[in-house]
Parts: sequence; structure tokens; C-alpha cells
Amino acid sequence: MILALDLGTKTGWAFYDPAYGDIPASGSELLYKVRQPRVTRWLNFKALLARLQMECRTQYGQPIDVVVYEEIRRHQGTRAAHIYGAFEAILELWANSVRAELVPMQVGTIKKKWTGSGSAKKIMMMAVAERLGYAPADDNEADAIAIASVYGGYDATKRKPMATE
Repeated sequence: MILALDLGTKTGWAFYDPAYGDIPASGSELLYKVRQPRVTRWLNFKALLARLQMECRTQYGQPIDVVVYEEIRRHQGTRAAHIYGAFEAILELWANSVRAELVPMQVGTIKKKWTGSGSAKKIMMMAVAERLGYAPADDNEADAIAIASVYGGYDATKRKPMATE
């Protein structure tokens, strides 16, 4: 099973099953609220990864073999860069501990293949997810669905439909 992640304080996630070419589950999790100790964000992220691994094993009878995530190369500020770096470091450690391959995917690549535009806005990302029959609760979940779909071969620029279309 493949786990797609949109890293952030509100992390989007989606499972992608390559055997069936579909996304059986997705969601988003708020990992930190104002006034909580800052370490809460990292503890909650580690707990989310453990929960998703357990859910994958119990619901689908298989482990997470690959984790594909949105690789951000430009940040809005120093704090955002530090936070993203911490998420990425925790993800690298966790993936190594469960022997999952870690695959970064550039933001522009995801947007281009999902919407046809490398500079797509959040509303466009959500609109494509909805057009394909998904019901993302927010843009983080929509991004995770897009990451999973693009990793699975979806490419709007080539009009190659996924099994769910």
C-alpha cells in the first residue's frame, strides 16, 4: 500500500492501492492548536503515522510499502521552513523504521499532472478531486489525493484516467 502525505500542521493523507488503482481512504488531521506545547505537533504526527500503519494492516491486510509526499523547496518564511524540515525529518525516521520507500514529489509536478497547470490554486486542486468522485474535507486532503493519484499514474496533461474515472 502507498501512503501519500501533504505535510503540514494540518496534514492531508491518502492510501493508494496499486493492485486496484484506487484510493480506498483519505483524510486530514490537525496536529497542533495554538497554546499547546510546540512538541505536540511532532508527537501527534508520529502518532498519526503509527495509526495509519496500523489501519493499513488491519483494514487492508498489508503494510505501507511506499510513502510519497509533497516536497516543498520554497517556504514563506524561516519558521515555515523549520516546521516543514521537522516534519520531513520525522517522516524519514519513521519510513526507515518501517522499511518503507520514501518518494518526494515536487509541488509543480503534482499540480501540473493533477490539473494541467503547474501553478494551480487550492480551489482547482479540490475541484479536480471532486470531479473524479472524491469528497475531500479540505485542501490538505485534496492535495494528498492528488499526490496519490499522480504517483499512481494520473496525468491530466496526457488525459490518462485512473481506474476511478
